[in-house]
Amino acid sequence: MYLNNDAKSGQQVRFLKGGGAKLIAAAMMIGALPSFTEAHAQALDNNIIGLTRVENAGDNTITKFEYNEETALFDPAFYEFNIQKTEYGSGDTTLNFGWEADENGNFTFTQNPTNPVEPQIIYKYDSTAPSKEAMTVTTDISDTPVEGNFIGLDAAAAIQNGSSEKSGIIGDINANFINNSGHAIYNTENSSYIGNITGDFVGNKESSIYSSYIAKIGNIRGNFIGNSSGSYASAIYNAYENSIGNITGNFIGNTSTKNNGAIGNNSKSKIDSISGNFIGNIGGAISNINNNSSINSISGNFINNYKKSYIDREGESGVEGGAISNGGVIGTTNPLNTLPQYRKITMTNTTNGESITVY
Repeated sequence: MYLNNDAKSGQQVRFLKGGGAKLIAAAMMIGALPSFTEAHAQALDNNIIGLTRVENAGDNTITKFEYNEETALFDPAFYEFNIQKTEYGSGDTTLNFGWEADENGNFTFTQNPTNPVEPQIIYKYDSTAPSKEAMTVTTDISDTPVEGNFIGLDAAAAIQNGSSEKSGIIGDINANFINNSGHAIYNTENSSYIGNITGDFVGNKESSIYSSYIAKIGNIRGNFIGNSSGSYASAIYNAYENSIGNITGNFIGNTSTKNNGAIGNNSKSKIDSISGNFIGNIGGAISNINNNSSINSISGNFINNYKKSYIDREGESGVEGGAISNGGVIGTTNPLNTLPQYRKITMTNTTNGESITVY
């Protein structure tokens, strides 16, 4: 199943011009995918995006496809929208992020952009609070929460939980991870466990939260802004018989070079629910990668997420799943493409005429 924000070429996100370029083009909102929304994460911050119902399509409008239980189809409704929250965090130090185009018109999301389009994203943090040092956990430290800021660390991971020989057990993590050269949290091996994670993950250079090899994490809640990965999902990667509870957050401008999404779920792994605002993520928003991985429910807002073009084995170019790509199970029992109420639906983006396809 592929649910695309940009399904025509995958070459770039589209921005409307006039009065200053703005991030307001190809967009889709999912109020909640039907049949598997019984278990929801914590309430999503719906103040990120402003929506006003309008009668007709036009500039700065999106089509919200709302599920009709009587017809088992998605009915279109038109909304004018804007990204109304552009500042996150608090403190005396400001980081500036934004989308900008190269000479070929392809967009990237960078820190300190030289010629950004609107809106720019600002993150603030308190530089007077010293950064904590990188830590490796191979025992049980669950009695004491991990708290503080992990900033600018040159390490494979700011927090590594578990090793090839020993498991680690961490209780809750309430911390911010900013501009680290590796993972923010690396949870792996030997049934390592982390309780709930709450924090901001900003500008980290590998998957901010990487959890694999029969490890577990409780719930995750936070802002994920400008993180990147050359190999995996950019914000959260869950793989190899892992499990994560509920994920709730804002995912803005994260980049996965290999199109594994801001959130990636792979290899017999499970996520209970995902509820989020996904805005301008490069490499896709959510990738449920193979047949043995499952996500019980997904709800949220998806705006201008896209995947770069690729060439398949037959030499054909294209792109799939700018918003959601599914090679596994979404829902409580069945793969999405086997449920009888689903059909292939091709929809037209009102802002640029491109198609959005749901399988």
